[in-house]
Amino acid sequence: MFGFGRPTRESLAKRARYASWAGKDLSGLDLSGLTFEYCNFQGANFTGANLVGAKLRYCPMDRSILAGANLAGAVFEYCELRGAQVSGATVQGAGFRYTSLEGTGIQGVTRGVASYSYCPGIEGEGGMDALFEEAAPGPILCRACGTPHAGGRFCTTCGQPLPAA
Repeated sequence: MFGFGRPTRESLAKRARYASWAGKDLSGLDLSGLTFEYCNFQGANFTGANLVGAKLRYCPMDRSILAGANLAGAVFEYCELRGAQVSGATVQGAGFRYTSLEGTGIQGVTRGVASYSYCPGIEGEGGMDALFEEAAPGPILCRACGTPHAGGRFCTTCGQPLPAA
């Protein structure tokens, strides 16, 4: 904070609204349960950080590094994660809402099942256009495990994306 050493959980908790943590080394920090609003985390390094149950709202996180971070139960709302590195991150129970995930490869490199609502980039193709397509009638079979689904974008059994109708 202000060039006086490495940020800590306490320094982030004190500046959890309208703060800029862009480009900062936040690796390994325990940020579990904290709420951040309107904070800039562009290019920040969260490698191995604990964000379990954290809430991030309106936080740009483009090009941030979340490799090996624990995002279990975290909620990202109106965040931008374009080009973020998420290799090895745990996303079990995380929620991504109105959050751009373009260029993250989040489906192929993360562990666990998360929920995604209105997230450009998660479909792989189509972006926002894919969000407004009509669902096909009848069950959709997951290509990975064969579980039938009445709708949705991801298999509730294995977490893989369901095929387009």
